[in-house]
Amino acid sequence: MSRAVALAILCISGTSLAAQQRATGTIIASNMNAASVSILDVASGTTLATVATGNGPHEVAVSHSGKWAVVA
Repeated sequence: MSRAVALAILCISGTSLAAQQRATGTIIASNMNAASVSILDVASGTTLATVATGNGPHEVAVSHSGKWAVVA
């Protein structure tokens, strides 16, 4: 492998590593069999809360501001 090709590969791989960012935010997941929704913190991977719902929740809609969520 030529020196120029090796240097190009090193530069490209370093750029992709530097561009990666840590995931942030919140996920709301419906638990159909448990009749609940779980609120998860993406960065830590922990469950922030589990909220009881009616039977068989299957859809979650979140407001643009992120302040409200509706479960159906």
